[in-house]
Amino acid sequence: MNPVDLFHRNYNCCQAVFAPYAEKKGIPFEKALLISAGFGAGCRVGDICGAVAGAIMVLGLYSNLDLKNNPADKAVVYRNTEAFIGRFREIHGNHVCRDLLKVDLSTAEGRAEAEKHRMFTTLCPLFVETADRLLKEALGKPADAVQ
Repeated sequence: MNPVDLFHRNYNCCQAVFAPYAEKKGIPFEKALLISAGFGAGCRVGDICGAVAGAIMVLGLYSNLDLKNNPADKAVVYRNTEAFIGRFREIHGNHVCRDLLKVDLSTAEGRAEAEKHRMFTTLCPLFVETADRLLKEALGKPADAVQ
């Protein structure tokens, strides 16, 4: 499943990024959608972009580290997260939803402005695509590989 296609099928940005990768790791698709549902629109308050949040969850899920018996492995997850956010910021200038969209989706006015300017059909799919591409790079897969 392509994350951008999922986004266009009315899943939020986090669901669109997280669910296809989670399914490949054995998490049922519907369960992955539930896990990631609250992270869209910057956790509903315009904070971290949902596509970025979904990607961070994927990085943890795919890390295959032993966090219980080797607490130092957390540093690996932290470095991967920081690197991902850094790359996303290089490309888009920020990783925070309200700063990426220049509107606050936690308000009715901000949501109306986003709708009026078609941000959900122009900007948000771009953020989902970038998150997917950067994930494939981070996970060592070619950008056109099917997840």
